[in-house]
Amino acid sequence: MGKIGKALKGCLLAVGTLVLALLAVLGIYIGWGMYANERAETAATALCAGTRIGDSIESVRARAERADPQPRIATGTDQYHFTFQGAIFHARECQVSTAQGRVTARKVVLFND
Repeated sequence: MGKIGKALKGCLLAVGTLVLALLAVLGIYIGWGMYANERAETAATALCAGTRIGDSIESVRARAERADPQPRIATGTDQYHFTFQGAIFHARECQVSTAQGRVTARKVVLFND
């Protein structure tokens, strides 16, 4: 094998190593994304399942602030959005409707782009 053959073999080895490293990083990212999505879904579902009609919204907010992972909380007129972020374009949200500070409805919503 000449100099060109050895150089070609070295280049192919370097390219192969780079491709394997990129595949490993991609696999880790996909695995993390699946974990983050599952964690967001579990947290939002648990928050909504633990929320009963007639509960005070302050008790729901207190439970949300203790949740792991902690959600982003947005409020509107008689509507609360507890958003748990998953991977980059994935989130689960527990939406809670209220009247006079008491829960009247709740549901889990998936945001998936």
